[in-house]
Order: sequence, then structure tokens, then C-alpha cells
Amino acid sequence: MINLFYYILNRFAEDVVFSGLSMTKWSCREGFVAGSTKKCIAAFLNPKDDIDLFESPDHTCLKLSVPHAYCRIADRFLYEIGLSDDRMMEVYWKNLVQVNEFTFGTFLKPEALITSTVIPGRIMLADKKVDSFTIVDDNRQLYINNHIEMLHEARGVPKSELLYHYYKALVAKGRYEIYGVDEPGEKIVFVNEQGAYVTLDVPCYA
Repeated sequence: MINLFYYILNRFAEDVVFSGLSMTKWSCREGFVAGSTKKCIAAFLNPKDDIDLFESPDHTCLKLSVPHAYCRIADRFLYEIGLSDDRMMEVYWKNLVQVNEFTFGTFLKPEALITSTVIPGRIMLADKKVDSFTIVDDNRQLYINNHIEMLHEARGVPKSELLYHYYKALVAKGRYEIYGVDEPGEKIVFVNEQGAYVTLDVPCYA
């Protein structure tokens, strides 16, 4: 089982707890999941994944217990872009992962897609503060760090090379200046207006 969180208007909360969260009434997505087209209910991994709903006095947070077989993890950021871009929506549906294969930091805005009705007994009122966990309080930073490590470890990209391109982007925005010879194999110094600096090697292919 995986614990998920679903926000619902206050007036529907009691009925859903006692009657279940039916796919017929509450599904909000439809796409290709596990080999066939399925309707899905979108839920959160953490009550804080949507701060507006977390703080809303008009919504109740429900805690759902869902078997792994009826859940996939997706990137809600891709879905939001996909609402106005069919190509990105295709990417969204192609990149669903099973619960036991998901690692925090893989997706920028992770969400859970439930593919079956959640029956009574597996739904309860959540304690939003108790059920919130800190590992995803800054999922954006976790996502960035994860991909930096992936580039470094899986593809052998030196971290200094990633920093070089980052500071070059800041130079293009006028926030840093370059001192030294910006040629492959040389060392250069990036300096900002406050005098803060960093010294890096210029990548050999630059």
C-alpha cells in the first residue's frame, strides 16, 4: 500500500469517507496506463504538494491507502504544460513509473495517478501537519540536485563543467564578469558586483 492525499470540497468529504472515492465520479484524467487506456484520479504524495489547497479553508484533505498495482507516479508539471501542448501531454503519459520504482527528485512536481476506485475503509481524514513529511518540502531543489548527480555519475559530466555553464549564463545576464582567458583548458574567474568570485577550468570542448 501507498498513502496518498486527495483534496475535496468540505461538503463532499464525509460522503466520500463512508462511500468511497469512485472512479466514475472523481476521475479527472484519461490516458495510456499499464498497457491500456484508463481513467485516473490524481492525488498527491504529500499534503503540502499543493500549498493553496493545503491552506484552503474550503477543502478537506483525505488520506488514501492504495495498492501499488493501482497507482502510477507522474510529473504534474508536464501535465500542466500538456494542457496546451499535445506533444508534452504525450511525454507525460509515456513517463509514468511504478510506485516501487519511483525516487524523490525524479519529477519536478510528482503526483499519483490512481486507476481504481478507492473503497471505504481505505479513506480517512488526514492530519495535514502530521502527515506532511520533510523530504519533499523543497522538491524543486531535490529534483535539480538529482539531475546534477545523474549527469555527473551516469554520464561522467564533471560538476565543475556544470558550474562553468551556470556562471556563463549569469555572465550573459550581466550578473557576473569573466577575468582571464576563456579558452579550453584555461582557468577563469567569475566575479560579481559585490566581489564574490569562483575560479573554474574552461571545459576542453568550450
